[in-house]
Amino acid sequence: MKSTAEGLKEAKEEVKGYRPKMPEIIEMAESICSMKVKEMLKEAGAEYMFVQKEAFHMVGRRRVTPDGGGAWGVARADGTIEKMEALGTGKPFCGLCFGFGADGSNDNMVAVEYEGELEGLESFSYPPHRWLVYVLSGKVSEDLLGNAWWYINNKLLDELEIKKDNLPTMEAYLEWDNENDRCSVEICIPYVER
Repeated sequence: MKSTAEGLKEAKEEVKGYRPKMPEIIEMAESICSMKVKEMLKEAGAEYMFVQKEAFHMVGRRRVTPDGGGAWGVARADGTIEKMEALGTGKPFCGLCFGFGADGSNDNMVAVEYEGELEGLESFSYPPHRWLVYVLSGKVSEDLLGNAWWYINNKLLDELEIKKDNLPTMEAYLEWDNENDRCSVEICIPYVER
């Protein structure tokens, strides 16, 4: 039987990235937002992979704000970040995007994966689902997230013949260091086949 890494290496022939034939996916028991995913992709020389993930639960602060990612400012100001840090989960903080309004407002949530409820925090539960996980690392100053989302929305989803499902997308911040101008982020998109 082949290891996951061997399977990933063989699958990257067609494009720069892991491109399995549908519906081949990798079962992930642990968090999809994990160093393990990043290590698997690095070993395979890939940028993305398909993952099947069982149900999981997020807690944090959800707000509709005038622009994308506005819940971060609220979470910093009201002590949510400190509450999430105190959980000691070892899992990265995530940004969930529930969607944009016609006026450009963004329904978004700052959260961490945690099984349980916390007083004063909102929660969201994802059902078992398939995910496209796209990993990027580089300089914060180069607008990596903006460029990655453009590529995903305008090229990659069409190439892979999948579309976003109606669940919120998620960005997992494995590293975000403004001072040293570096970041490592997983973009996680719940998907269905076209």
